[in-house]
Amino acid sequence: MSLGNQEPDAVTEPERKASYKEQSTPESTGQLRLNFKQAMVLAAVPVTATSGNTLLAIGMRQIGRIGVRNWELLFSALINPYVLAGIILLIGFFSSYLLALSWADLTYVIPTTSFGYILIPLVSHFYLKESISDYRWMGVVLIFFGVLVGAQGPIRTGPRLSQEEGK
Repeated sequence: MSLGNQEPDAVTEPERKASYKEQSTPESTGQLRLNFKQAMVLAAVPVTATSGNTLLAIGMRQIGRIGVRNWELLFSALINPYVLAGIILLIGFFSSYLLALSWADLTYVIPTTSFGYILIPLVSHFYLKESISDYRWMGVVLIFFGVLVGAQGPIRTGPRLSQEEGK
């Protein structure tokens, strides 16, 4: 077979794979460490989620149990100041989460922002006066060590898609 019919710009499969491997090293795809603004965004994720969920819990305790027969109480929840503040904080959580995903891998963002799973039982126990079993506390300790392990390594390992490539 002749190579004369091959286009001069054509890339062979091994060359394409080698080029992808070069692109997907942390040094070529992005940062290895967080800058201050990125660290603040990552810190905002668990803080706003924990605060928002805590305020939702306080507001819903004030409203009481909602069931099929009194579902219209959901509307009164929307005018409760605690519920409204909780919703605003959860919008802040979602916004900061989206920001983090715009510059870091999902496999970096999720473990790093999982600190909220540690904050929730602490806030629930000490502020909301909820009783937490020993098994749940053991789970919190396991999550803590999982967060420490998951937050190691570069923040971006895969190739960055441009806006054109993402379409």
